[in-house]
Amino acid sequence: MNTIYFGGFRLSALIDVKMGGDLYSITNRYSHASGNHINTLEGRDGVGMGYNSGQGLEVSGVLGDGTPVNDVDPEAYWNAVVARNISAPFVYDASYVKLRELSLGYSLPESLVSQTPLSGVSLSVVGRNLAFLYNNVPGLDPESTYNVGNGQGIESGSIPSTQSVGVSVQVKF
Repeated sequence: MNTIYFGGFRLSALIDVKMGGDLYSITNRYSHASGNHINTLEGRDGVGMGYNSGQGLEVSGVLGDGTPVNDVDPEAYWNAVVARNISAPFVYDASYVKLRELSLGYSLPESLVSQTPLSGVSLSVVGRNLAFLYNNVPGLDPESTYNVGNGQGIESGSIPSTQSVGVSVQVKF
């Protein structure tokens, strides 16, 4: 936690860093299969109600008989990746840098507090889980995992960490 004081104001920030580890995202796997992931947009223009050669997902390869292939039906491509359990496209580096907490506070001057039975009053606005400064897992919070047991490193339909903003009042007697 880093804190800066200026007059009666206090600004605090907590930055959380995790480096290393891999995360297999089942959510991203299925969002590719259903065409809901941004990666599946390539090749959709011109496909319409059916795939037409020359208008799909650009690839570079050959068929079993040696015929060159320059494009494929994007829907068929992503369905094949998922159906064949090709997991590599859905394994991500789980490193992140997160703004875990940010707080801006103000302490009332002693001249105001000394006329009361109190010895201090502070007011703060506090935000938690506000933003990722760096995140390798597209569209997901790498802290959201399948479970905390032996399934670490697997994510499936996880709910991200809750963002919150609140007010804190500290009164000293």
